[in-house]
Amino acid sequence: MICNSSNRIILEDKNKQMRIRLTKYYLLIFILVSQACSFNKFFYNPIANPDLKIESDTDFHELVIVNKTGESINGILLDPETTTKGTVLLIHGNSGNIDRWIDNAKYLYLQGYRVLVFDYQGYGKSTGKPNHKNVVTDTELFLDYLNTNYGKVILWGLSLGGNLSVNVAYRNPDKVKALIIEAGFTSHNQIARTKVSPFVKPFVIISVRSPNKSKKIIEKLHIPILITHSPTDNVVPFEMGELLYSKANEPKFFLKLKGDHCLGIQNNLNEYLEMIDNINKNED
Repeated sequence: MICNSSNRIILEDKNKQMRIRLTKYYLLIFILVSQACSFNKFFYNPIANPDLKIESDTDFHELVIVNKTGESINGILLDPETTTKGTVLLIHGNSGNIDRWIDNAKYLYLQGYRVLVFDYQGYGKSTGKPNHKNVVTDTELFLDYLNTNYGKVILWGLSLGGNLSVNVAYRNPDKVKALIIEAGFTSHNQIARTKVSPFVKPFVIISVRSPNKSKKIIEKLHIPILITHSPTDNVVPFEMGELLYSKANEPKFFLKLKGDHCLGIQNNLNEYLEMIDNINKNED
């Protein structure tokens, strides 16, 4: 009887320890999954505003294109009245909406470029929801519009848009004249790893998808490429810009910026405009 009682106590103790370990395991899984899910907000942080009214001291045309699923995608076209230097599609970052990014477009517009900036699904007036697939199709809607009406297009991608623009250029070689990447990251997975603790990083490595691996795709492009990045960028590491440049084919150019994330043209206006003019002429 004493032996049976002792065995029962040992068995109960082992079961208790197993329950504790399982509880810790499931808690760990919950924490890691929560961390991974939070990256959707990191990659896509829109400000939706169906009543958005753009205020600008430059003339512009508002465009709405309805996609194949019935979502309305909103864009703004700044078109100089005089002969233009070229046509630029601005592919913006992961936050805000057109109201934030139109200021970037104005700098090129004032230098004689036709510039279109648009909102992904779920941003500004655009309906739908942003995800890795939708941002590609949204971008290609406006690329098709510009190419049909004005010929080949210069893609100007910033941050998330920089990563995205590499894939769009690869998918549409006959429509893209040149590529400008500002503060672009090398892959979704690699940028995600820079935002988590070492404890979570192994889970991120195996769980965060990278559909637009710009560090791989850029090697397949054969158009003029300008890569711009700031050493003091606190969102996307400067080393990612250097890596993209090292992977790109000639003709390629690199501009080391001054200032914060996605403020390149504001803080480096003359150098930036000179480099854009160079890649525009280089393609010709």
